[in-house]
Amino acid sequence: MPIEYRQWISPDYFETFCCYYGSLIRTHSQKDLKMSDEEAAVKIQSRYKGFRVRKEIQDKKEEEAATRIQANFRGHKARKELAEKDQFPETDDCPGYTDEEAAAIKIQANFRGHKTRKDLASQGKTSQ
Repeated sequence: MPIEYRQWISPDYFETFCCYYGSLIRTHSQKDLKMSDEEAAVKIQSRYKGFRVRKEIQDKKEEEAATRIQANFRGHKARKELAEKDQFPETDDCPGYTDEEAAAIKIQANFRGHKTRKDLASQGKTSQ
């Protein structure tokens, strides 16, 4: 059964917690007093090695998470750029001209097309 946060801060639960863990700490402290220097050194070394391994595992998890975030962002960015490119396709209809010259050529071509369609429409009306 999970412990609710409110239980942790209630005075009754806190006293029980302190009494239980206080007795454990006192028991371990008494055992530690009877320990030799060699046993103490082994215990310190083993705890440090455990800490170091846990730290390496945590660092590896963080690195993998960062890599995953970066990969997701790169994919998002590529999809966004592709969508923008499809939405506004860039075609070079007038190679070898500046942008202004190319724009003028397109305007002239559109006007010529408009004029031709208008002439054809008027010829169709007169022939009927």
